[in-house]
Amino acid sequence: MEEELSLLVVFAHPDDESYGPGGTIARYASEGVKVTLICATRGEVSIRLNRIEGGPKRLAELREGELRQASQILGIKD
Repeated sequence: MEEELSLLVVFAHPDDESYGPGGTIARYASEGVKVTLICATRGEVSIRLNRIEGGPKRLAELREGELRQASQILGIKD
């Protein structure tokens, strides 16, 4: 029986998965490694906050959506 490889990646905020480790994550995912991502925050506290109409709640929604899209591009299923 072949053992399924898995990789757990943990980040503090959305976009951390893309800066730096994104290529490595995508490579492992493309090679069949099951990649699971944990993100500790939704990104609601940011220097961009004052530019987003709707405040922290809206910013969190936007950043979470960006994280989901980036995860899909990188091949993260969980």
